[in-house]
Amino acid sequence: MLCLPLSFAGALALAPPSGEPEQTRVCDLAVRSGELPYAELAPAVELRLPGVRVRAADGGVDPSCEGQTHAHVELRQLEGSRWELALILSDGRAWYRGLDADPELAPRALSTALANLVAAIEDDAVEADAEDVERPAELLEPEPEPEPEPEPEAEPEPAPKAEPEPERPVLFELAPQAHAAALFGLGSEFESHGFGGGLGLDLRMPRGLGVSVGARVLGVRDDGLDIVRTRVHLGAGWIPRWSLFELPIYLAAHVEPWTVEDRIEDAADEDGDDDPSPLLGATLRVEPGLRFELGAVALRVAVPIELGLSVEPGRTLSEPTSYSPAPDQSIHAGGVELGVGLSLGVWIPVRGGRRRPRSP
Repeated sequence: MLCLPLSFAGALALAPPSGEPEQTRVCDLAVRSGELPYAELAPAVELRLPGVRVRAADGGVDPSCEGQTHAHVELRQLEGSRWELALILSDGRAWYRGLDADPELAPRALSTALANLVAAIEDDAVEADAEDVERPAELLEPEPEPEPEPEPEAEPEPAPKAEPEPERPVLFELAPQAHAAALFGLGSEFESHGFGGGLGLDLRMPRGLGVSVGARVLGVRDDGLDIVRTRVHLGAGWIPRWSLFELPIYLAAHVEPWTVEDRIEDAADEDGDDDPSPLLGATLRVEPGLRFELGAVALRVAVPIELGLSVEPGRTLSEPTSYSPAPDQSIHAGGVELGVGLSLGVWIPVRGGRRRPRSP
């Protein structure tokens, strides 16, 4: 006889093995039909074993068979019409059979051989080919559940610690600042267009969006005359941060009235106007700087660098505005200009109300 390595699946509720019973009665038969469709084999087996519950190997056990003898059957087709049949009981005994059956007649031939084998086993007319065979997990008696360990006495709960109040969210930050500046013309000649300083206020949203507003006053003595320029700007941009470093970038529009002191009476500019018109323009400003935390605020030190274009209405964009208070005097303002400086400010966070806990 051949011993087959069998694979078994499905959960079986089994009677505990307690030696060979006086009379064996198979109640439940789990079938693994291999190459033969189970739907063709099962009716033939049920017809020949009317008192046995027949099911697929992975099917559930009939509750009425709990505590009784179960059998597991595996069929395997070898070459041609050769078949092997293996049957193992829940008490560990096993029988192995080989037979020939044409594929068309296989359900009838195999079910007949199986029914005859079960009947012979129940009549104790055939000895087992093997005893105490290794059974699959579903044929083993389940281990008793361990008794639960006694629960330790509950320790008194510690007094709850007072939770710190959550920090109020930052709505935005404000940075009042003062700065010193120097301005240079980048027209046909590189020349100084003034020195001075100003005040400003920057606003930064939590995600980096920034707004800048400010005023600057510059003065320069040119060709014996004093020029005073007062610029007011409004800009928007982005203020990224990396640890202590920040890099505000703004694009701003500005208007800049300017005056020339000690002008010769009845002097006029090139267009014949008695007073120069305010300059209009735009500026791209970058302010690399450092932030130093000082409690609830942060000190800001930066080096603003700007590239601007200022023109008098009605003039070309590339050249600075010229003003001639006398035939032998000529001063310039505006055009393409480069500004550098040093600023000092304080970032002040503006916080909202405390967040209310969400209701469940």
